[in-house]
Amino acid sequence: ERTSLHAPYGFRIGTDGKTLLPDADEQAMITSIREARTRGLSQRAILAELDAQGYTTRKKTAFSLQQLQRVMSQAHIA
Repeated sequence: ERTSLHAPYGFRIGTDGKTLLPDADEQAMITSIREARTRGLSQRAILAELDAQGYTTRKKTAFSLQQLQRVMSQAHIA
């Protein structure tokens, strides 16, 4: 259930304004990050991979290192 103004990456807020629903595109991006980390890539290398795969932020800009770290923290990716 929603606890803040914005939904965490990987989810969107449902029409009732409370329920969190999975966002398929963002879930795919998180899976890509998790797989890249499993392969031993650094965070900067993951940023390059996300850019090459065409992933962008919700505002359609490239991810910064800080944004990637926030997404990784929310998704519990070490």
